[in-house]
Amino acid sequence: MPAKGTSKYPTHVKPHFAKIAKWIRDGVPEFRIAKALGIGKTTWERFKHGHLELVELINKSQQNSDAAIEGALYRRASGFEYEERTEEFDSAGNLLRVKITRKHCAPHVGAAIFWLKNRNPEEWRDIRGVALERSSDFNVVLPEVPEGIRREMEEATGRSFADPAAPKVIPAKANGSSRHL
Repeated sequence: MPAKGTSKYPTHVKPHFAKIAKWIRDGVPEFRIAKALGIGKTTWERFKHGHLELVELINKSQQNSDAAIEGALYRRASGFEYEERTEEFDSAGNLLRVKITRKHCAPHVGAAIFWLKNRNPEEWRDIRGVALERSSDFNVVLPEVPEGIRREMEEATGRSFADPAAPKVIPAKANGSSRHL
């Protein structure tokens, strides 16, 4: 254990850069990396702020990992060809023959949609803004309301709800506007 006031960076982090890069590429969370190196989360964060080479290693490893996933997603979204290798053995375990078959993996619709939504969200998002125009001949058809509830509503509001399909006009407000329900 280093003496008090001595940094663990040269002994606990720097010699393990290759392992750290692999762990980052494999998606291991940083708090687990810190624990594996024998340092705490706050020490790990302090090392990241004080050692540019560590930050560059993390960023480069994440970019490589992201690029690999992006490539795999693109291949799955667009479809791809691959070779399948089948080996046949005799009862003694000797290789008799190797059969190589060229196969095609069809594009995956879900991967394609995911790719498009993330690459061009304005064009491919599920929900788009809808412009509504205000119209004075706007009717809302209300569902049939049970008799008891309808009477309670009429008593509470002082209005009649007898014909739910007929448009109702709400009395004008101070600004002179009215609206149909």
